[in-house]
Amino acid sequence: MINHFITLVRILAEGESRLGGHRLRSIHSFRKNEILFSFDGATRLSVFLYPSRPFIFFETESPLPSKNTVSLFPEYWDLPVISFSLHQSDRVFRLELAEGRQIDIALFSASSGITFREKGQVSGSIKNEWIPPESDYFLSFQDQLKNTKVLFNSVRFHPALEQTFGMNEPLFFSALSDLNRPGVFYIYTFNNRSVLSPISLPGFTPVQESSAGSVFLKQVVLSQLREARFTQEKKSSHSLVSQKIRKVSQTIFQINGYLSKEEDLGSYKIYGDLLMAAENPEKTGLQSLTLKNWFSGNQEEITIPLDPSLSLTQNAREWYRKVKNFKALHEEKLMLMENKRKELSGLNSLLEQISASHTPQELSEIRKRNKGVFSDTQKSDSSGSEPFHRVLSKYGYELFIGKHARGNDFLLTSVARKNDLWFHIRGDSGSMVILPCRSKETPGKEKIEEAAAFAAFFSGQRKSDWVPVSWTQVKYIRKVKGDVPGRVFMEREEVVFVKPVSPPKSN
Repeated sequence: MINHFITLVRILAEGESRLGGHRLRSIHSFRKNEILFSFDGATRLSVFLYPSRPFIFFETESPLPSKNTVSLFPEYWDLPVISFSLHQSDRVFRLELAEGRQIDIALFSASSGITFREKGQVSGSIKNEWIPPESDYFLSFQDQLKNTKVLFNSVRFHPALEQTFGMNEPLFFSALSDLNRPGVFYIYTFNNRSVLSPISLPGFTPVQESSAGSVFLKQVVLSQLREARFTQEKKSSHSLVSQKIRKVSQTIFQINGYLSKEEDLGSYKIYGDLLMAAENPEKTGLQSLTLKNWFSGNQEEITIPLDPSLSLTQNAREWYRKVKNFKALHEEKLMLMENKRKELSGLNSLLEQISASHTPQELSEIRKRNKGVFSDTQKSDSSGSEPFHRVLSKYGYELFIGKHARGNDFLLTSVARKNDLWFHIRGDSGSMVILPCRSKETPGKEKIEEAAAFAAFFSGQRKSDWVPVSWTQVKYIRKVKGDVPGRVFMEREEVVFVKPVSPPKSN
């Protein structure tokens, strides 16, 4: 329940008590997806924009690292805090500063972001820009408690709350009194999973209770981030080894197919012997020749396939050559088969070890012991190259094109904004293309067709004349958690027919 609306209301109460009467002193970042707002009074607001665990919490300010620290939006520094509020029905905090400046912090998983506004106009953003709805109402903590309809409706968005309170509004609002207890959080076990809640759940016994507020919340969030990271690394390691197992198994299948031809060697030699003894040995132009097989007891007839461009003698030599070549490669194939079977056994054992690992340390040791298997991923991880192409449109802006399935996922979760346009070949595999859109207006036909043509080029239909390309806004694209890389679902779709076009040279 980390990002549940009721938990955000609790954070709102803590923010009001910490920020009232203070100034925003600085904004920094030294780690990807983490933004730090420092205030006088030694208070810090930390914003996590990790797609899997976006959240904010307050903590006592500590020294920043001396290296790799970036200062952000200095024009917002040294301004007094007017108010700290939460949207009436959405997961967006607003920090109101003097001089008409606002900072909106939207916690929408992959669409999370921070938007900076000056007198209502966007002056910048980090990750995704949040566009306010028409009913742009932000409420204080006490006003949120009066916002009873929204609070009770939020019950149905979490199974622990729904099972606990059902339609019992009095019981729910009685539990909400816990929100007035500063910093109290509970940990419950629900359906074999740990659930954090800022209110007590009647009928359930908490396994842990803390009054440490944001300190405890940070511990929980970091623990879940580590767990999510471990789960993802374990899943990717398992997938990589499984892929190698499939490749090795395919190689073994192919070697078996080659070795099965050994039973034909006797026939190949007989073909050669019979052709060498045939009449008119220099005769050409025959597709096949039927002769009596002197090497069989019944001397039955046998039909020998021929190359019509060769004489009978030359065809005989070709059959002898096939026998000789097979024998020369036979030992090599047997040795390769033995090596591949050993490799397959090792990979299957490695897969079992990965499945049985329970901690990041165990998985790390497994990967270290098997550097050869994971060397490809280690190289790609350390290379620093982006998993997508940056292409300059002829209209003067950048488009983004995924390099592979994981690159497509990265674009969708870490680069694209909800109003950007998404393109992909319809009914076939290919790269995703993102056309950035800074406004709500849809780009013109020419820009859409250009992006679609690039998507068609980076697809299985590259050599076709005219192909259909699906496109829509990123906000209508959904990815199921844990699904295979690259697969998404569209809630809305437009289709344009274009001719594949190679984009200009990308980075």
